[in-house]
Amino acid sequence: VKRDPESVVRRYNLNQWVAAENIWIPYGCWDACRDDSLDLDTAQPLYVGIDIARNIDSTAVAMVQRRILEDGRVRYPCRSVIWENPYREDDPRYADWRMNNNLVVELCRELFEKYSVAACTIDDEIMPGPCFAYDPWRFRPEAEKLTGEGLAMLEYGQTDTRMVPASQALYEAIVNREIAHNGDAAQKRHIQNVTPDQRERGWRISKPKGSGKKIDFAVALAIAVWCSQQEPPASS
Repeated sequence: VKRDPESVVRRYNLNQWVAAENIWIPYGCWDACRDDSLDLDTAQPLYVGIDIARNIDSTAVAMVQRRILEDGRVRYPCRSVIWENPYREDDPRYADWRMNNNLVVELCRELFEKYSVAACTIDDEIMPGPCFAYDPWRFRPEAEKLTGEGLAMLEYGQTDTRMVPASQALYEAIVNREIAHNGDAAQKRHIQNVTPDQRERGWRISKPKGSGKKIDFAVALAIAVWCSQQEPPASS
């Protein structure tokens, strides 16, 4: 249970019926991770996860750092920017609203200017600034443009091979109270909307088929946390 959601363990390991398949983290775990005292540090590597909804009606950018405290504990301070359809579903404008990806491009540029410490290596080259991990499904042209500007854009397709380990990394970080968030309400809503989806390679964060609930922040955060756990580039 320290590695997998309880509902997954009960269904697939113990062959037990569970009343609520969508409970993926123990009650109160996310709230317990709130820590307003631990913020992002411009002198530390920054890892950025970008998730754009397939119907382009929401987007989340999660920013994470992996910090080792004086007592040896690992913490992941995180912040985010989340865009969602501003209209109610009964508003005629709701169906026509689409995310402007240029807003994500500008945010990436701002983070690149603010955080100069190298966070990743791409093709054996140490890249300056943050590691920007993105799903190419809705962001490839913009990512190619930013790559040309010198940003470290890491393609992170949302296959099971990628998302199963990322989902597990996020789960463990939340359950062990290693995530340090600032109590943002949209973040909590996206985290609460997650359901564990068992696949051949393991479980991954997902949502019920056909659901309009948003989980973009959870996906972006999982990607950012996983990237932060990889071997950092050697200092020169």
